[in-house]
Amino acid sequence: MSGRLSLRETSSDGFRRQAMEKENDILGLEHDIYDKVRESMDKNQREYYLSEQIKAINIQRALINEEQRANDCDYVIPESATAPGSPDGSYVVGEINGSYEKLPA
Repeated sequence: MSGRLSLRETSSDGFRRQAMEKENDILGLEHDIYDKVRESMDKNQREYYLSEQIKAINIQRALINEEQRANDCDYVIPESATAPGSPDGSYVVGEINGSYEKLPA
């Protein structure tokens, strides 16, 4: 046989070419889907990470506020001791670590 292709060989090559083009299209679609899924996962991971950071910041703020309120409450004036004049003639200023400080009358 000379350099001529038979009808059977020509249609076989065309079929192979079409099959390869379809396979390339499918691979391109798979790649696009993979990219979109990866981008979505990356976005979700970033959002989750930022959400966890915000939670941690809020917890730290709450702990700091709680500590500040606890420090503010170290100086307590008992309601019963706020009336002027105690039996010894002094005024109770407040309770610090369980003991009362008094000002002389």
